[in-house]
Amino acid sequence: MPVSLMFMASALFVLSAAALLGKWGIFLFVAVPERQTPVEHVKSLLGYVFTTPELAWFFVVMTVSPFLFLALAIASWRSRAATEVPLGVKVAAVASVLCALLVLWPVAFFAGAATYFLVRHNAA
Repeated sequence: MPVSLMFMASALFVLSAAALLGKWGIFLFVAVPERQTPVEHVKSLLGYVFTTPELAWFFVVMTVSPFLFLALAIASWRSRAATEVPLGVKVAAVASVLCALLVLWPVAFFAGAATYFLVRHNAA
């Protein structure tokens, strides 16, 4: 049984979201100082990165990207029976690739492949 292009796109978007959530997990929970609990460490670290002007944009993109990937996975899964993917979904898919390039560049390969499958679905 062949796998549909939209299923592949959805699976790759979920994989991209999981990779970024894994990066958050590594960032927040690795190397917790001995004198702090993990919750205190997470609160202080998040307070620092979201209030420092030089870093805030990066972490905002890193926070929004998994939600964008999950929304695209749901959108591609829902439009698997449709003949054409809406333009807004295509634009969001290209934006997700750009976000992935900024935040965690290996994820851009998965997001780019998912975007390719999403666009190719229209041609099929």
